[in-house]
Amino acid sequence: AVKNAEIPVNLYLGQEIYIDKDYERIFDEKQVLTINGTNYVLLEFYYGREYDIVDAVFELSLRGYKAVIAHFERYSYATISDAESIKKMGGLIQVNASSIVGKDGFDLKKRAKRLFEEGLVDFVASDIHSNRTNYMAKAYKLVSKKYGNELADKVFTENAKEILIKSQANA
Repeated sequence: AVKNAEIPVNLYLGQEIYIDKDYERIFDEKQVLTINGTNYVLLEFYYGREYDIVDAVFELSLRGYKAVIAHFERYSYATISDAESIKKMGGLIQVNASSIVGKDGFDLKKRAKRLFEEGLVDFVASDIHSNRTNYMAKAYKLVSKKYGNELADKVFTENAKEILIKSQANA
């Protein structure tokens, strides 16, 4: 539909995969949509109940997947040490633009800020599913002002482009 409407945007397939107690089966049976055919997967975890994110990333790495942890700042039980462990295993950390600008509350803004200060953020995403407000431009300005244009470009566009380049190389 986008192509027929001549909208100048490129779309790539992928899905946010909700990790629950039965997640290994869906990965073993290849019932997941990776990011544009790569081995990268976007993972979402429980918010209200503690979950061993590091263990899940490890288990998936053994199966050949690279985890991108969606809105890491939302998992109040996940620590900076957890994020560091995830990164050491080749996993990546994503935060939401709305958290950066404070639209999700002070605690999430503070957690997102700490992840940036520790150099752990790989991606910023809109997390727009339907009627949510897009804070990407505002978040970009804040990140650029506080941490510099180079980092802002990296986490808002360049790191995502690297995954897409890998997917095209494997095609």
